[in-house]
Amino acid sequence: MDQDRRQAGTQGSGDRKESLNEAQLQALQTIERFGWRLRFVRKPLFLEPVPVVYSPEGKAFAVIEEDGRLNTEIDVRFRED
Repeated sequence: MDQDRRQAGTQGSGDRKESLNEAQLQALQTIERFGWRLRFVRKPLFLEPVPVVYSPEGKAFAVIEEDGRLNTEIDVRFRED
């Protein structure tokens, strides 16, 4: 049985932002003005962190690429709560 490694409520948005590079942080600050929020940061083994943001309505997700581009055409599967 796979153990769920998510830790609800233990990581503030400041903690998640620490793993972002400068371009990603600038992009995040810009899109936050439009209501987008950082939901989580995926940390794949041996790869760069992948920040995932969601729209103000919570219906659309996107990834902030390493160069700061917002990628809304992602093929990501999310686990149900």
